[in-house]
This record gives sequence, structure tokens and C-alpha cells, in this order.
Amino acid sequence: MKDSKTCASAPIPDKRGESTACRTPHDPLPDRPAQHLSSPGPLRPLAGKAKCLPIRTKVICIWERYRLARRRTIKPARGQTRSHFLEERIAEDIINGRLSPGTRLEEQALADRFDTSRTPVREALRRLAATGLIEIRPRRGVIVSTVTRDRLAQMFETMAELEGACARLAAQRMSEDDLARLIALRDEGARIMQTADPDAYALHNRKFHAAIYSGAGNAVLEETAQSVRARLAPFRSAQFHIPGRVIKSASEHAEVVDAIVHRDGDRAYTSMRAHMLTVSDASSVFATRVSV
Repeated sequence: MKDSKTCASAPIPDKRGESTACRTPHDPLPDRPAQHLSSPGPLRPLAGKAKCLPIRTKVICIWERYRLARRRTIKPARGQTRSHFLEERIAEDIINGRLSPGTRLEEQALADRFDTSRTPVREALRRLAATGLIEIRPRRGVIVSTVTRDRLAQMFETMAELEGACARLAAQRMSEDDLARLIALRDEGARIMQTADPDAYALHNRKFHAAIYSGAGNAVLEETAQSVRARLAPFRSAQFHIPGRVIKSASEHAEVVDAIVHRDGDRAYTSMRAHMLTVSDASSVFATRVSV
């Protein structure tokens, strides 16, 4: 008796009467293309001899489903570039301690992780180096930096003075249309606060502060404030994951807007400076996760 596992030399007719190569019961029929396998989305056409190799076809299809699923779950928000998205994700890993100080960051490994090319990864790393979260060292590559609480406090102190100056000038120089837009941003923040979405509020927060920088009517001050803000961006975004911080921030924004609308420059400066020092206190809890 022939071994049941041994393939006969003659072709085996399939259920449509057509000859096929030897196959196991688990191999798909040739008339059932890979796209008919349970796939979450369209698959790229299989090239060359892959169609003639059922087991290899399965492997390719499984990989394609994994790759497409990963791309759907890791993607930039609407209107966000991939490099800015990568910058936020890498910064989040550093702040939350998933990447410890001294960890080496490889461009290709990050590109593979986020299913992208090395170009947006390189851009993201360059911006992160400007924030101080990572260091680009000759012959050593890119490593995660050590950020101390004292260093972070000094950066926020500088930011508080810059933003206070912007708020004072905005109270003096904003047009009525500018004030209307600022009030609309305040109301938008109150609506987002109700959703309890820290990422959405972080995006709103950037727009709110940018409006005040612009309203100051001083291009040099605006550029300086934006530059320092970029270095603190990962920490400023992280604060909104602290319970209750979004509600407190929206209340502080309302105080700043009230002072600006009433053209009270001194109160606008005081309110904004106090707001920024509160941000510093809220954000400093993350410094211990990226320092040694």
C-alpha cells in the first residue's frame, strides 16, 4: 500500500476536473486567488512565481494583512505630516520611559517600526535634537538625552517671560477681528475640554498660543517664542495626560483672554506668566522619566 502522505506522480484532478499539482488539503485551490483569503483590505498583486506556490502565497498574504493593519493603526492625524507624527511618537516614548537615556536610535529601525522611509525619520530626529530630547553625536549616532528637572524649569521660566510679554503686547495691539478669533479659540477649547481628548486639546493649545504670539505684533518676539516653544513641545503636550489638567488649562486660558479683551496688559502678562509656570509644574513630573 502506498503511503497516504506520498504524492502520486499523476496530476490530481480538482473539483472542476482540471489537473493540478500535488497539494495538501490545506493549500488553496488555484482558482481561489489570494485576494479571496480573509484580508482587511486590498492586497498588492503578487509577482511572478508566487502565484504557483500556495504556501508562499499564504505567507505573503499574512504579511500583507499585518503590514496594512499596522499602517491603519499608526498614521498621522489629518493635516499632520508624517515627520511631525514621528516626532510626537518618538518624544512620547522618551517621556514615558519606553526609551531610556543613552538608548541609541537607528533610523532604519524606526523606519521599519512605523512602516515609512528614512527621510521623515531623519527630519523628526533633527527636530527632536533641537528640543534637547535626543543628541546627535559624531561617530556615535543618535542617542536619547538626559533632561534634568532643573534644566526643564529654566526652559519653562524663559518661556513664561516670553509668553507673558506676548500677552501684554497682544492686549495693546490686537485688532477687533483678532480679538474675535481669540474668543472663538477660547470657546473651542471649552468644547474640546468636554470631550476629554488630551491629543485634541494639545492641538488646540498650540493654535491658542500661536494666536497670542501673532497678536503681539512683534515678529522677532514671535519667532523667539516659537523657537523656545518647539524645544518644550513634547513636555507641553504630555501635561494634558495628567487627570484634570485639561480643565485647569481651559480655565487659565479664559483668564488670559479676559485680560486681553479688556486691554489690560499688566493683567494679561501676569495671567499668562502664571499659566506657564503652572504648565512647568505639571510637565516636570515627566522629567524624572527621561533623566538619571
